[in-house]
Amino acid sequence: MRNVISVVAAGVAAYLVDSRLIGPGLSTWIGSPVVFLATFLAGRLFQPASRKQGEPFFLEDFIRDIVAYLLLGVLTAAAIWLAGGFIGGQARPWLPALGIFVFFTFYHRVR
Repeated sequence: MRNVISVVAAGVAAYLVDSRLIGPGLSTWIGSPVVFLATFLAGRLFQPASRKQGEPFFLEDFIRDIVAYLLLGVLTAAAIWLAGGFIGGQARPWLPALGIFVFFTFYHRVR
């Protein structure tokens, strides 16, 4: 329940960055990593509220997560590019970004 605020913030950030800042005019190869990074940063901004008392914060983990989200953004851009030929249009990357953030949030919570 404590991660709901973080997930909602990540979803709002992903949608707003994708629809307002990136828009349909920007290349998917640039826009998708930007959406993934904005989703991660907005979600992590609200995660300290759900962090346990005394739980440490490691900068190395934060940097590793940023690199991982940027690589996932590039991978999603490739998947959108490949799927564009099959569906006849372009998909937006905000929903995969939110789905991956939710998965990793609850995966780390269970571990």
